[in-house]
Amino acid sequence: MKKIQAEKGHLVFADEAIFTSKGFSMLAWAGPSNNVLVEDRGGKQVCQAVCAAVCPCHELLTFAIEEFSFDGPKFISFCKQIRDACGDEKVYLFLDNSSVHRSVSKQLAELNIVPVWNLPYAPEYNSGVERYWAQLKAYFRPLLLSKMVKGPKAKDTPLLDALKQTIKDVRTTSIPAFCASGLEKLSYDAAKIRQERKLLPVSYHQSDESPKK
Repeated sequence: MKKIQAEKGHLVFADEAIFTSKGFSMLAWAGPSNNVLVEDRGGKQVCQAVCAAVCPCHELLTFAIEEFSFDGPKFISFCKQIRDACGDEKVYLFLDNSSVHRSVSKQLAELNIVPVWNLPYAPEYNSGVERYWAQLKAYFRPLLLSKMVKGPKAKDTPLLDALKQTIKDVRTTSIPAFCASGLEKLSYDAAKIRQERKLLPVSYHQSDESPKK
């Protein structure tokens, strides 16, 4: 990561999130003597998966929406959007270790995109995207409820409409600070590990009297 930054490489953070109507009823309590009517069909919306790519220089670089989830071909289509947005420069794409991401390594190389694999179970290092998701979902839930309370007809798609409006409305100006926060946390933890390794006790092998670290 330090080498990428030193060479001023284009470091992009990417991840997926799922948006569903599940749990919206927690926000649907009515006041005393009032009723809130929500059409049952509205609670069975097809969930939507979003891939987003962010970076300090472009904030929200690009995004893609698919029903249910992203597979390999859909993810590569999203990566082509990243390539189009970045021109010809080499892109270093910070990703988690999901099987979908790992399965398209060859195609990423063809797009001149270098994957940078995050550690397992360390979303805090990818906070550029993770904290952006938090902003989106905080805005999305009440917006979805308001659209569903209006009693959508069968042809309406309140969940997808609410998601698109959320991405359009939520400001992206905090993304550079989110990215910096993740890198700072990564740098701090790496320095801590290096320090702990220096302080490891010296161990001895029974067959050798000389100390070995």
